[in-house]
Amino acid sequence: MTDRWPTSVPVEHFEGLFARSRDPFRLESRWYERRKRAVTLAALERELYPSALELACAEGALTEALLERCDRLLALDGSRTAVRRASERLASRPGVTVQHAVLPGQLPPGPFDLVVMAEVGYYLVRTELDALVLGCASILADRGELLVVHWRHASDEYPSDGDRVHERAHELLDGELEHLVEVTHPDFLIDCWRAA
Repeated sequence: MTDRWPTSVPVEHFEGLFARSRDPFRLESRWYERRKRAVTLAALERELYPSALELACAEGALTEALLERCDRLLALDGSRTAVRRASERLASRPGVTVQHAVLPGQLPPGPFDLVVMAEVGYYLVRTELDALVLGCASILADRGELLVVHWRHASDEYPSDGDRVHERAHELLDGELEHLVEVTHPDFLIDCWRAA
């Protein structure tokens, strides 16, 4: 995997996006995003997870959907504006905590029955992507699942793309975790692994 940027996309970039507008990625309004969310939830093996972690939660669109499948959910984002909006959105929902964290360095210790890494890997250079993928695998509970979801189209704005992120995840995880689910769509990829 060759990085297009010499560094990962800085947190300030995302803070600027959220500060300028609500829902800058159109997670609520685009049919693509709503459909991908439904397919993502369908890819989960269990009906209910005691504890879950969501990386890069933005303003909480996927977080809200995941709450239907999780007893306790910790949602993280690097943008303080996104964290504030997600917290406001989910304030009345029990079992969810939204926190500011810059990844991969501030990954919580776990263990988690489910870790969701959606639409974040291609913002990272390879060393940080590797650290995040391996870090996620290390905080899984016994039989815990790691769900990885990414948009497939290339962009000069990001260090990598979805296909490369999933290729690298396979290189790092296959043989270490059990690969359960693979969804290949022209617009997105979904992979799910399970710890022993």
